[in-house]
Amino acid sequence: MRKYFKNDIALPVILAILFCIFYIQVQRVPDVSYGSRLMEFVNAIAVSTIAAFIFYIFQILFPEKRKKNLIKHNFEQQWTDFKVDCIRIFLGASQGSYKGGYPEQLCDIKAFREFAREGNGDGKDGWYGVLNGLDEHHIRDLVIALDKLKNEVSFLLNNVEIDDPEVFAFFKRLSHVEYELRNTNLHDGSLKIFSDFVWEVFAGRSRMSGEERNDDIVKTMIAKI
Repeated sequence: MRKYFKNDIALPVILAILFCIFYIQVQRVPDVSYGSRLMEFVNAIAVSTIAAFIFYIFQILFPEKRKKNLIKHNFEQQWTDFKVDCIRIFLGASQGSYKGGYPEQLCDIKAFREFAREGNGDGKDGWYGVLNGLDEHHIRDLVIALDKLKNEVSFLLNNVEIDDPEVFAFFKRLSHVEYELRNTNLHDGSLKIFSDFVWEVFAGRSRMSGEERNDDIVKTMIAKI
C-alpha cells in the first residue's frame, strides 16, 4: 500500500473525505453537553485536513510533477542525442562518410535493425562492418558519449523516485555500460558486451530471449517512471 500513498494524492484525499463524512454524521448527534465541543473539534480537524490537502496539491504535488516531467523530457532528449552521436561513430567506423540526416534516420529501431543486418555477415557493411572498423579512436569517442549518458542517468536516479524495480535495474545497468566499454580490448573479444547492448537498445533485440521489439526500450522505461 505504501507505493500508492507516497508522493500521491490518495492519502490526503481519503483523510479529507473521512473527516468530512464524520463531521456531517456528528451534526446529527443529539445536542448533549459535550456535543458542541466535539463538533468544534471535528470541524477544526476537517478544515485543517482540507487546507493541508489544498496546500499539498499546489505547493508539493504539482511542482514535483512538473519537475519530474521536466527531468524525464530532458533525459529523453539526451538519450536521442546520445543515439545520434553513437550512430555517427558507427557510420564513421564502417563507411567513413555518410549523407546528412542519415544518423537521425537510424535512430528509428526498424531502420537501425535494417542497417545492422544489411551486410549479411560479409564483414563489409552493417554491424559487422562497424565492429571490424572500430579502432581505439572510435572506442574513445564512444566512451565519452557513454560517460555523458551515465551522468544523465545518475541525475535521473538522484532526482526522480523510481518505484518499479525493473525500471530502476534497467537504468542502473545502462549506467554501467560506459565502464564495460572503457575496459574493452578490441583484440580479445570483450567488445561483445557492448555489441549486445547496441542490439538491445538500438536494434530492439532482447539479449536474453532474442525477441525483437519495435519500440525504443529506453523511452518505454522513461514513460514508466
